[in-house]
Amino acid sequence: MRRFEILSRFISRCRLTVSASRISVLEYQLLCKVFLSNYASFSARIAQFCYRFHLRVSDNRKHVVEQRFLVTETDARMRLDAYLAPRLPLLSGTKLRVLLMQSGVLRNGLRVTGGDRLRPGDVVDICWDPSRLPPLFPEPYSLSILWEDALLVAVDKPAGMLVHPTMGVKRGTLANALLALWNPWLREELLVDESATPVIWPHFLHRLDRETSGVVLVARNRESASRLGKQWAARGVRKQYLAIMEGRLPAGWSMVDAPIGRVADTAPHWQATPGGMSAQSYLYPLACEAGLTLALLEPVTGRTNQLRIHTASLGRPIVGDVAYGATAAGRLCLHAWRLMFNHPQCDSMVTVEAPPPSAFQQQWPAAFPSPLSVPDRSARG
Repeated sequence: MRRFEILSRFISRCRLTVSASRISVLEYQLLCKVFLSNYASFSARIAQFCYRFHLRVSDNRKHVVEQRFLVTETDARMRLDAYLAPRLPLLSGTKLRVLLMQSGVLRNGLRVTGGDRLRPGDVVDICWDPSRLPPLFPEPYSLSILWEDALLVAVDKPAGMLVHPTMGVKRGTLANALLALWNPWLREELLVDESATPVIWPHFLHRLDRETSGVVLVARNRESASRLGKQWAARGVRKQYLAIMEGRLPAGWSMVDAPIGRVADTAPHWQATPGGMSAQSYLYPLACEAGLTLALLEPVTGRTNQLRIHTASLGRPIVGDVAYGATAAGRLCLHAWRLMFNHPQCDSMVTVEAPPPSAFQQQWPAAFPSPLSVPDRSARG
């Protein structure tokens, strides 16, 4: 490994600021020796090192979580990631893997991987900065549960809510709400749980745009998510959306086959482009009046913004989708209405429907009969 890589990794881990411009070979060797040592056990030595090489500890150090665990006979032979998961209850499996890659976890003073097996007497040290690797905070929210069992849950996501946190948004997401719903004992301040109480994490099988409402299917464990993920990849899951579109669609089922790709220099960045990835969607008009169409949309593939892009490519964007050329409205008139899948345990067909919300129906009240009558796509002409 080159010098600057070891130096940058050490400085990042210890939250140090360099004021010296150069280091000698001897200084470099000492730097490597300290970096490869157990940071928690060498605080005095590192203090001398910082003084010698003009390194200053940042004030952010006070926010770093440092914890030491002693592995007992009960936990022997466990994978390290399985051992840590309940002890860091607000850190997802993905974030835990990042922490391991960043050398934020040491076993007996040495770097480890999540698959390493523990032995009795092992010392596991944690050094985690939540400001750099944010946890998922539980946030109670009154969710509308459409269907659930021991393995899966279907939620009616409201428009305006993100499915999971992003770089800029860490709170108010469906993931925050489900973590609180399934683990009512969790608290924001519980960054480390020495009692190792198991945590039920949401495993999302698909996503909806922030402004799209409707059915979101979530697994309660990794095995169920894996089985349904394979079904999704084989296109065995059917999703049907309701949309109010500008303009009129021809009668009967029609199909849009337009590749979708990212265009870096033009907004919106995701567009129909010849060099994009293959994307197909089916459309069926349910009602047409006054230059508007209430349509059933069924994506075959699952590209980013696929339905919004495909309808806009026809010159009939979804009402409220200003980014793709539609007029402004009270909301984006796109709703994930129905989801059909084979249950991963009993292999029976499950159909979940989310009624269109009132804010959606108010855009065109006369277009929503009850119940909605939708012909089978296999009968398209």
